[in-house]
Amino acid sequence: MKQFFYVFVFLFLVSCKSKDGLVSSPRVQDGEVVVVEGKKALLFNVGMLNEPDKADLLFSIRNLSLADKQLKIDVQYAGGCVRPHVFELVTDGIIDTNGNMAFQLLHRTHNDFCKALIMETLVFDFSSLYRLNSAKLKTFTINQQAKVTF
Repeated sequence: MKQFFYVFVFLFLVSCKSKDGLVSSPRVQDGEVVVVEGKKALLFNVGMLNEPDKADLLFSIRNLSLADKQLKIDVQYAGGCVRPHVFELVTDGIIDTNGNMAFQLLHRTHNDFCKALIMETLVFDFSSLYRLNSAKLKTFTINQQAKVTF
């Protein structure tokens, strides 16, 4: 009976370890945390938009949606051995003459050589874009392909 109890406690502790699939941003600003559907909304970063490394682009964007100041991006990538995969959304913060702001979504987890095809929904907090008080911002693009209208 004692062995059963120890096995039960061990299985309980192992099953409770990070099963929620939270993805953490490498750089979180101001301690802001927004919880959406059981996942932490990631904050996008403002910085230089450089030519991304090819390894940072080994994924595909399947769907985008913007609702309640949250950007949801459905991504698909190969892997399965490393958890969680880290994605980073970066912008230079410049609004061009057409009212567009460019973003780069980068897949920062490399060297996951497993071959499972993973679908994941990333959630980014866009409330700071809504606080811009700028009528100039009308659309934004991600990786020069996916375009979303405010």
